[in-house]
Amino acid sequence: MLMVGTHNKALGPRIQEWNEKLMSRSKQFNELHDDVDIAIFDAFGIFNDVLDHHEQHGLKDITSICYEDECAWYDHIHPTAHIHEILASGLLNLLAS
Repeated sequence: MLMVGTHNKALGPRIQEWNEKLMSRSKQFNELHDDVDIAIFDAFGIFNDVLDHHEQHGLKDITSICYEDECAWYDHIHPTAHIHEILASGLLNLLAS
């Protein structure tokens, strides 16, 4: 099995840079359009929580690629359906708040 992360070591810093730009530009946009409500969904934070506390999220394996819901990764970058369910739950919580 291919270990996740061996090809993506630069991905975390790139995501953080993107998130910083997104926050800045969203704030600028909102200042120009005060009739618009903006909500930022933190998928990166959810991924970090899931990977740091994978057992609490029902995951047995967060490093290997496999096709079962107890794993985090379907391939070297795409998450399994279980991760998508966790993200969807987080998005529902954001929209409900």
